[in-house]
Amino acid sequence: MSRALSSLLAYFTPLASEVHTDAGVVTLLTPETNILALNATYCEATCPAQPRSPLLLGTQVLPGRDVGGLRVGVYEPWLEDSKIVVEQVSRLQLATWAGVLAEAYDTPAWAAPIARHLGHKLEGDVQSVLLLAYGASETLGALLWREGQAHLWGTLDGAVDVPLLNAAAELDTSPLLVSVPDQSRVAVQEAEVVTFTLTGP
Repeated sequence: MSRALSSLLAYFTPLASEVHTDAGVVTLLTPETNILALNATYCEATCPAQPRSPLLLGTQVLPGRDVGGLRVGVYEPWLEDSKIVVEQVSRLQLATWAGVLAEAYDTPAWAAPIARHLGHKLEGDVQSVLLLAYGASETLGALLWREGQAHLWGTLDGAVDVPLLNAAAELDTSPLLVSVPDQSRVAVQEAEVVTFTLTGP
């Protein structure tokens, strides 16, 4: 399996409600959230004829409707003059964190379900860190760091991306593996592109 898919699976599997493996193909299902990577069948080269999820994630072009892509690779921090402040926050801030994440993807109604689900999944998890970014007294970014990886994050202003990822990179001495939307200005090294494809009518 490609490093990109392996990294995404390692990051998201502990957060999923259901994990299924069919002939070596893994599907994560978490209907109580709208997070795509938690509701997809991960396909390396091919997918089963009848995948468990209509949403496929792979490094190859898959039949269906392209609903978004990610560049997955190593993020190298770089200095940027910014007034953005990034803080590590406790689980008590999860509602605020989820609110920013949901708004960043134009799905504010999902904030409460995401907060409830992650509140349960992150209970007692010492491997994960929540980060919030602030600017001009507003909360503008949210990121979940897990063991040197940051695949679940979002910002309300593109100027927040770099300070938020810089803060995540400082949490560990190992290189930070990240995923960024394909239209993002953030540069990643050794990038692999993965695509979400929706199948069916």
